[in-house]
Amino acid sequence: MKRTHRFELMLSDAEREIVAASAAATGLTMAGFARQAMMIDQPVSARVKAHVVDRAAIAALSAIGTNLNQIAKIGNSSKTLNQQHLHALTVMFRRLGAIVSRIENPQNPASTTRGEP
Repeated sequence: MKRTHRFELMLSDAEREIVAASAAATGLTMAGFARQAMMIDQPVSARVKAHVVDRAAIAALSAIGTNLNQIAKIGNSSKTLNQQHLHALTVMFRRLGAIVSRIENPQNPASTTRGEP
């Protein structure tokens, strides 16, 4: 949707900090958060919860996908995988488990998406 109308709002420093923190907590820009907050159909927290994403988990999944594609290409072209490839697959499998755990339990900071076992 193309937005063609501008809306300005004056805030105190304290109000701006509150809006900035709330926007960051929901994964929105300040403008996006303000836009959502002005819609009266339901509270902001109810609308944006489904849109909050774990950017680190998404980045880790992307990296794993890239590595998996590279290993699949090697396996498809050579029809074999060596010990190094199998170890990399094992590491990726463990990292996937950690990412799933992090997504299912976002309050648990012990879950990690980086590093090897």
